[in-house]
Amino acid sequence: MVSTTDWRRILPVLQDLNDIETLRRLFIDELNYDYENQDLVIEYPESIREAIHSTKIIAEKGAFKIVLCNIETLLKGIELHAVKAISRYYLYNLIVFTNPKSDEFHFVNTKYIGGIRPNNVRGFRRITVGKTERLRTAADRLARIFAPEGIAPSALMAQCEDAFDVEA
Repeated sequence: MVSTTDWRRILPVLQDLNDIETLRRLFIDELNYDYENQDLVIEYPESIREAIHSTKIIAEKGAFKIVLCNIETLLKGIELHAVKAISRYYLYNLIVFTNPKSDEFHFVNTKYIGGIRPNNVRGFRRITVGKTERLRTAADRLARIFAPEGIAPSALMAQCEDAFDVEA
């Protein structure tokens, strides 16, 4: 069973990343996720509601969802509240935040403390992709979230945790 992909396949996609279709291509063509196109209605806290432009599932592997959230400004404070809200609906997730111009992306791994449950979201780790970022490390890390056929959502979540582990 193939459980990874070469980061060199990911790098050109990240270099061209500036819209939802290129982002989808990353997950579907390179990382083996399945196509999805579902707009979401998420109950966000009032403090960030106006900053959220849209939220949708763009790819999935079973119960593991790739969620794209378009927000006014890529700020950790807004993103953390959004991650907590989205995780109430989809425990197994990777959330990608982008700004309205789609010129910068934050790939966010939800961090649960004490088990994967909605109330256990304690933060996140992120990989930034943009025109001014060095993309070699991002490509290497994202290559590690390749989704082999038949993988359990919890195993895919563990792969994401390993891929986003800054200590590694």
